[in-house]
Amino acid sequence: MTTPASAGRRPTVATLTYKDGTTNPVRIFRGPDPAAPCFLLWPGVNVPAGYFDDMGRALVDAGFNAVASELRGQGDSRPRGAGGAHGFQDVVVEDYPAVSALVRQKFPSAPRILVGHSLGGLMGVMYAARARRNLAGVALIACGTGYYKLDGLGGAARRIGTSVAARASARRGHWSGPDGLGEVPKGIVRDFDHLVQTGDFNVDGADIDYEARIAATRTPVLTIAIGGDQMVSDRQSRYVGEKFPSHAHVRIPGELGHNQWVLSPESVVPTLSEWASGL
Repeated sequence: MTTPASAGRRPTVATLTYKDGTTNPVRIFRGPDPAAPCFLLWPGVNVPAGYFDDMGRALVDAGFNAVASELRGQGDSRPRGAGGAHGFQDVVVEDYPAVSALVRQKFPSAPRILVGHSLGGLMGVMYAARARRNLAGVALIACGTGYYKLDGLGGAARRIGTSVAARASARRGHWSGPDGLGEVPKGIVRDFDHLVQTGDFNVDGADIDYEARIAATRTPVLTIAIGGDQMVSDRQSRYVGEKFPSHAHVRIPGELGHNQWVLSPESVVPTLSEWASGL
């Protein structure tokens, strides 16, 4: 059995500090060619960036570069927890551009491709609307708005559940429900509830018309639905991508699940590699 050259290799880390004092340690995976595309990996809710280490190494083995970023308050980001007052808009106008600028500094000749998982993908959609040509492509994996009208009775139940969570988190400052997601800041819960209710990315505090900008964004978008995903259906995955003019969709078969696919990078890296080669 051949062992990948990157196996066991630890990423280097560069730490960003945001205006509110939050720190974000960005994990950097350097491939053999610094000019090869660099994938910007953004995780889902309460998924630490370190969970993507195998994914980063697999992308290096495929000839790419990669970075994995923390979402505010998750993983090795500090302060940790749900005490922040931020919502989608805050993250999109500060965190995503800061990581993109770091990649531009570390890999100045590399095309940048955003890969967003779940929540990281939803905010990635908004960033793509702002960044436009600064991104060579956007891949959204296991990512859906949760728009209730797409999922029948299940969607109706979700609509009620997220509404309850949004009201409770507004009082408590965070949501910590029975869904296994841990503590989520109230602004993030509020904005996800907005997406569930409306399917519209014009969340609280939006400074542009995101839906109009998304519809005018020419950046190629790939949506990937994951077999066994109990949180994001194939229809939900398609719905997000179809907001963009240039969209392709793939479904990975099997029973990998909403988060577990990250630990099986061989399931998605060939798809990402083939798609990226055509950008």
